[in-house]
Amino acid sequence: MAEREYRVKVWQDEDGVFIVECLDLDGCHAHGATHDEALASIREAIVTYLDAFADDDLPHAIESVRIAV
Repeated sequence: MAEREYRVKVWQDEDGVFIVECLDLDGCHAHGATHDEALASIREAIVTYLDAFADDDLPHAIESVRIAV
């Protein structure tokens, strides 16, 4: 199995819960009571997201675009 790196954003909400969002996969996010738990949850969410995406029969391509801001 190939290893790939995904960028994630982690923050803690007002209740102390850690929220993690995968910046590379639209809508892929997770949470946990601790930082480590949140990272473990996002790893699982990424695998689930990619498995679901691979199972669809729709033609698709993943591309990158670069813009200046």
